[in-house]
Amino acid sequence: MLAGFIVALPLVSILALLFSYLEHKDPQASITFAKSILFGVPISYLFFLPFLLADWLVL
Repeated sequence: MLAGFIVALPLVSILALLFSYLEHKDPQASITFAKSILFGVPISYLFFLPFLLADWLVL
């Protein structure tokens, strides 16, 4: 149970935001990047739907 929580931590996103800020030194660019991450993450959750619905779909 704990392994799933650890894997779900957005470490890559945090590192990408940090490196983006360090490279550009522009807070507005980092904010725009963070908003795009917030938009993309829920879409990526669609990948897990077959696994979550496997019992119901008898897969």
